[in-house]
Amino acid sequence: MKSVDQVSKSLAKRFTKDYLFVSLMPVLLLLVFTISGAFLAENHISDLIQRSTDELNEDAEQQLELLGQKIIRAKARDVAKQIGIFLQANPGLTIKDLQKNQYFKNFTMQKVGETGYTCLYEAGTGIMRIHPNPNLIDFDMQLLSEKLPSWWAIFEPTLSGKEVSGYYDWLEADQTTRRKYMTMTPVHEPFSGQQLMIAATTYIDEFSAPIVAMQNKAEKITTHYQEFISRQGVIISCVSALFLLLTFTCVYLLGRSSGLRYILPIEQLARAAKKLGKGEWEANEYVSLLQRKDEIGDLAGAFNNMQSQLKDLFIRLKQRLAELKLTQGALKQSEEHYRSLFDGVPVGLYRTTPDGNILDANPTLVEILGYPDLETFLGRNAQDLYVTPEDRNQFKMHIETQKSRHAFEIQMRQYNGTIIWVENYSRTVRDADGGVLYYEGSLRDVTERKRTEEALRESEEKFRKLYKESKRAEELYRSLIYSSADAVVIYDLQGRTKYVSPVFSKIFGWTLAEVEGERIPFLPKFEKESTMAVIKGLVEDGTSCHGIETKRYTKDGRLIDVSISASRYEDHEGNPAGILVILRNISERKKLEAQLQHAQRMESIGTLAGGIAHDFNNLMMGIQGNISLLLFDIESTDPHYKKLKNIEESIKSGARLTSQLLGYARKGKYEVRRLVLNQIVDDSANTFGRTRKEITINRQFESDLSAIEADRTQIEQVLFNLFINAADAMPMGGDLTIKTMNVSSQDMTDKPYKPVAANYVMLQVTDAGEGMDTITLERIFDPFFTTKGFGRGTGLGLASVYGIIKAHGGYIDVDSKQGAGTTFSIYFPALDKPNIHTYLPHKGPISVKPGKGTILLVDDEEIIIDVSIEMLERLGYKVLKAIGGKEAISEYQANSAKIDLVILDLIMPKISGGEVYDKLKEINPEVKVLLSSGYSVEGQATEILKRGCNDFIQKPFNMEELSRKVNKILDSE
Repeated sequence: MKSVDQVSKSLAKRFTKDYLFVSLMPVLLLLVFTISGAFLAENHISDLIQRSTDELNEDAEQQLELLGQKIIRAKARDVAKQIGIFLQANPGLTIKDLQKNQYFKNFTMQKVGETGYTCLYEAGTGIMRIHPNPNLIDFDMQLLSEKLPSWWAIFEPTLSGKEVSGYYDWLEADQTTRRKYMTMTPVHEPFSGQQLMIAATTYIDEFSAPIVAMQNKAEKITTHYQEFISRQGVIISCVSALFLLLTFTCVYLLGRSSGLRYILPIEQLARAAKKLGKGEWEANEYVSLLQRKDEIGDLAGAFNNMQSQLKDLFIRLKQRLAELKLTQGALKQSEEHYRSLFDGVPVGLYRTTPDGNILDANPTLVEILGYPDLETFLGRNAQDLYVTPEDRNQFKMHIETQKSRHAFEIQMRQYNGTIIWVENYSRTVRDADGGVLYYEGSLRDVTERKRTEEALRESEEKFRKLYKESKRAEELYRSLIYSSADAVVIYDLQGRTKYVSPVFSKIFGWTLAEVEGERIPFLPKFEKESTMAVIKGLVEDGTSCHGIETKRYTKDGRLIDVSISASRYEDHEGNPAGILVILRNISERKKLEAQLQHAQRMESIGTLAGGIAHDFNNLMMGIQGNISLLLFDIESTDPHYKKLKNIEESIKSGARLTSQLLGYARKGKYEVRRLVLNQIVDDSANTFGRTRKEITINRQFESDLSAIEADRTQIEQVLFNLFINAADAMPMGGDLTIKTMNVSSQDMTDKPYKPVAANYVMLQVTDAGEGMDTITLERIFDPFFTTKGFGRGTGLGLASVYGIIKAHGGYIDVDSKQGAGTTFSIYFPALDKPNIHTYLPHKGPISVKPGKGTILLVDDEEIIIDVSIEMLERLGYKVLKAIGGKEAISEYQANSAKIDLVILDLIMPKISGGEVYDKLKEINPEVKVLLSSGYSVEGQATEILKRGCNDFIQKPFNMEELSRKVNKILDSE
């Protein structure tokens, strides 16, 4: 609500204001109606002109925009026809030829509108082939799907080769957005198995540019008419306003002079009343009014009496208020003192009624009994706090019969159920009639004291025995420190050395005599800050540390890795006396951890390499199959025959490359048999020695060397890779030492791996070359890593060595220092079982033999499906196909009676080849299956062959290999 001062303003001003309002109201209403009418008329006419102009411009703009769309579509189709004619006239060109042909590029990139253009891309891949922006040439346009969603919505449907048109938003350099229109249409002439597409695009607003001038002209006409109407309206409004103002002035002046004769005296009384309200008791503005004989004079006399009475009353109230403030201040201070004492006392305080209601408690009591807050505690009954309900009744009986305070010890239950001992010191508060009002008192947790008392009672007897054994324990303590496998140091609280163990002297070099009473100078500067923080926590707070890994100097200046554990110990009185530090030399462990991490990384890279080799073999399968079909159809005298054979040889080279990758990935064993390593090493060394006369080969063979189980070809590959690596390290010649010997897992210590407990055959190859630095040593087994110059190596030699050794269940180490040569140590499991033969690829002459029957071909790659079907049909077979495992099972279930053979891919998504094979065996136990994979037979394929699969063929294969495998299985019936 408004205050009296705000409401009671000068009556003269209020009268003037109200009278002015009443006088102005009809004038203003008439003026508003006049101006509103003129304004509405002006707006109506201006809006009519504006709408007519806008509709005319909008219609013209739509027509021009439709015309622009037709032009862009026509341009795209016209360029597509020109490209089709060019391709018909120039068959056999590649995409690179087209990109270099300036004539072709000129009519492919034609101008559309002012800033638009046409460009060429492939429908199936979405790769831009010819574009005005060189950065987009050979760029996969599908990568722009998230950056340009409106453009991608038009572009994506064209990947299937159909024509699409539409608008998309284009962000300009100044961050404004303009609309572009784009048409993408196919080139009907096929090109190298790809569907080419032409895209034409430009800003659509370029075609509506002529309408801008017309819009500007219409805008000027509209403005001219609106200004004319506005001037007429202003003139009419001004004349009306002038007439009304003259009329108002006359009426206002006459009425105001009459009203003020009665209002001004009342205004004087109002000002006096305001001063009274502010406490100004000597207000006299109304004194002249006391002489008047009318009602105004009577009102002034009454006001004068009221002023005198209020003055006396205010003086008395002021005195009383001062007294009340003094009393309230004292009460507040007393209450705050009591509450502070109640809440801050370090014992629990409470007040409860006889029936157990808790009236009040301090925070300490809530904390002692473990309650989350005071509100939760007050909601409980005191009876619930007692472990034994009878204790509450005994408490009430004792406290009500005792006149003085009563103290006793009882057990209570905390909020979480834990039982504690408390000392309850309490009294009864009664009313004037002697009735019990409530109980109040204090609780103190004495659980630890009770436990200590109990422990003291139990330990009194033990103490006598412990005292007798103390000397013996002291000797035992010294013996333990002396015999500890870790270094032990004892400092005082100032960091001065009091004791070092013999192990400390052995590790760090300092003896007790050298460092006693001194600080040991083995702390590196970079560890000083963290070490001092730990020492501060030990000395000041007793904070122990365990297993902190850091570095320390030895007496001879070596920096070694150590693990530190430390704690503060106390004297017999419980006072801090010093620091006990245990240091463990972890240099070897850190080295082994680094080697282990390297081994794990090599395992991960091996998995990746195997996957790459598998996918690469699948890719080459499509190429090999098509080359094989072409060679099948032409004579050796054909001019293209030699080129096709060269391509086939290149595919075989690629297969050898993937063979090395599979070897690295441990997926490359083919023929495993019992071998004696000495003979293979000697034969390989002789062969290598004849080609490198500058290398002196030293042989140190153990005569009674155990046999191993291995693939001879791959072991030879390992040897030649190591020999070549050694020769490259000794370009001017040198000694190459080859050593074999029988060892056991117990001899293989300090390795980055824990060998399986067994006997092993060790092969060691040592050169006297330049050695390797640490960085090179860490990466030598990485695929494609080589220190040789460009074109001198693939970087797969040592990578395949690593994979082959791992595939044979062995281990490989390398030790090298710059200027000191390199030693490779290889460990093969020694053989204690008879020779085992596994799958051996065919190496003899092969030929194509026509066949007959129905074959179900199963693969998840369409390109392999297509080429394999054509190869089988050329061989005379009828072929059913299944893309993926699920479709294969359904197809075989429906046609098992007429299917003679299933060619089954090993690696497929969702359902693997192994699962499909098991399902086919359930349908028909006699099913014949030829397993196919980009991996070698090792691993999953071997397991499936053991379960009854008929044979295995590795991708890529040609028609001859396929014919031989299929005929072998079908002829065995």
